[in-house]
Amino acid sequence: MKKPIKFCKNPDCEDEILDYKSSKKLYCSDKCRNYHGHKRRSEENLEFNLSRKGMIENYKLLKLYQDRDILIEDLDKFEKLGFNTKYLPENKIL
Repeated sequence: MKKPIKFCKNPDCEDEILDYKSSKKLYCSDKCRNYHGHKRRSEENLEFNLSRKGMIENYKLLKLYQDRDILIEDLDKFEKLGFNTKYLPENKIL
């Protein structure tokens, strides 16, 4: 009995899987399997990663001013330097 032709599940690859022992094989290699999983997880966590990156950038800017002992400054000046108020932590009362 001839094996059916299978293609890699990774959308960036989609090569033909030539030699497989089990019908459960979905990827042509471990590299494709890992890359597809990484890409899927990064798309699922995109909003979290963007907010985390924004908070890190805000922290770096505030830390720079704290290291120079500048403790009081206008918010407008911070915003001109790249501070984003969208990524401020929220105080929620439960």
